[in-house]
Amino acid sequence: MCDFLNSEIKEELLSWLDQGDWSNWLAVTLTMKQSYVNEKNVKTYLDEILARRNLKNFLDKLNYKAFKKAFKRYNKKYQVIPVLEFHRDVYASNNLKNYHFHLAIDNPRNLPILVLRKLIIELWLTTDFGDIEIDVQPLNDLGWIEYSTKMTNKNLDNIDFENLSIAVK
Repeated sequence: MCDFLNSEIKEELLSWLDQGDWSNWLAVTLTMKQSYVNEKNVKTYLDEILARRNLKNFLDKLNYKAFKKAFKRYNKKYQVIPVLEFHRDVYASNNLKNYHFHLAIDNPRNLPILVLRKLIIELWLTTDFGDIEIDVQPLNDLGWIEYSTKMTNKNLDNIDFENLSIAVK
């Protein structure tokens, strides 16, 4: 994607984010195990594709738990802005990148934050790469969005468009 198009898309994305009412949203950080041993005793190392699939698996579980069959039938689901981040130097010795997600997620059912936090933790830990370091906080302002998209200045690759789910205004 050319630099001009990247900057245009980023501008539009940030413009949309800047206009939102974030009072019913949560800031969520989901860490991932960098590898796991599957049922066939094969060690699988996390990469960007597997990280995005792992998040999709989690979001499918979360949406089904919240909306039951309306999730599949009517595409009813949480609004989610997922940003995949990684740090190369943490695991430089074995080329792992310490992938983790920063999410902004709405709370359309107005569940108490402790209930939704418990649900997020419970479902994240059922995924193949879900790790125990999970942070769920109320999203008070755009500071979280700016922090989440900090790497977006270079390109848009870290925004997980496959799992992005926002309401059309």
